[in-house]
Amino acid sequence: MSLVLREERASGRLLRESPTGPDLPDYKRKYYNITKEELAYLAERVKVLRDMTEKLCKEQIESFVKAKK
Repeated sequence: MSLVLREERASGRLLRESPTGPDLPDYKRKYYNITKEELAYLAERVKVLRDMTEKLCKEQIESFVKAKK
């Protein structure tokens, strides 16, 4: 398995295990740890996904506009 794939899987695990929501017990929040490096990696991945989504949405909107003409 490549290093990139391992990092992708690890980041997915971090997100799945992250405590979210106001009704989550405090004991679960207390034991969730994330390093600055992991957080920085996730932030970069979010930016990549945001950019990809923006690009795809713009392309789809353009195709609708062209089809309407």
